[in-house]
Amino acid sequence: MRIPVLCDLGRRDEARRIIAVCESYFRALNSTADLMCVANLAGVLAAEQSQWIDAAAAYRRCLKLAWEGRSRYWIGMALWNLPRSLVRLGNATSAARLMSFGVQFWERNFGALDEADRSFVASVRERLVERLGPAATDELWTSGSRLSLPEAADIALASLD
Repeated sequence: MRIPVLCDLGRRDEARRIIAVCESYFRALNSTADLMCVANLAGVLAAEQSQWIDAAAAYRRCLKLAWEGRSRYWIGMALWNLPRSLVRLGNATSAARLMSFGVQFWERNFGALDEADRSFVASVRERLVERLGPAATDELWTSGSRLSLPEAADIALASLD
């Protein structure tokens, strides 16, 4: 899909229209795999526009579909992307645990993080430290690293606190 390219070019309205068309098309085909991708892209687009509620909802849709479809890749993407939205929405406790879990899940399943990924994690963690302080962030980060996948999914799908 060309959604990321459109976002990079600042053509977000066009990207939003394409996402809506794709979602309708793939829903009619009952193509769960494609709907996971579309949900993630909707989250990316919303996050780029600081629409954190919409981003979190889209990443949760992606996670629900991925969980039902047993797609480790899209589970990983949802658990990777959701924490940034959660911390922006004031749910820093869950964000810290999920970001820690997401890093470990990604590395175990897909390999080492690249520089852009490490920068993303650092930016989320910086915001967590601003909200929670360094000691609480460290404690929650450690707690998140001990979560099981079902526990992480439950936290991710819980309503905002």
